[in-house]
Amino acid sequence: KAIDVSAWQENINWASVKSAGVKLAILREGYRNTIDKYFLQNVKGCKANGIAVHIYHFLYWDGATIRQNAESTVANMKQAGLDLATTYVWVDLEYDSWTKAGETVSKSRCSAIILEYIKYLKELGIKHIGVYYNLDYARNYISDDVKAYPCWLAQYSDSYNTAYKPVL
Repeated sequence: KAIDVSAWQENINWASVKSAGVKLAILREGYRNTIDKYFLQNVKGCKANGIAVHIYHFLYWDGATIRQNAESTVANMKQAGLDLATTYVWVDLEYDSWTKAGETVSKSRCSAIILEYIKYLKELGIKHIGVYYNLDYARNYISDDVKAYPCWLAQYSDSYNTAYKPVL
């Protein structure tokens, strides 16, 4: 049982989360070159309660380069005491990323940005990387190069209705 957590959930009672059977929390680490307001607190709460931690970074390139996004991700992980070699990092690029950048999403541009971010993460020591996307992105904006990475597939219904095989 896993949950996705960001500042939108505010203060979390991690002991209650553990009691509910949650074994993994995927925590928003940040966006652009900013840390999520509750990231450090959430990592601490997960660790104290034996809940495994993955992180995700909401990728924006308005106001920060792709490299700066990656550098911020790694700096925030280090600040939280997370191991770069064992912690899973998920790349989250959504419609809002394009709106804020004043661009229109295309398969080639979307895939190039994701792969550039992944390249920098690897250079900075991240070993486990996956990509978060929804079915529209999977069908229209994600290249096979990106699909080669593990997928955290956003599924907005109660039934599994796709041939894509998500990791989580």
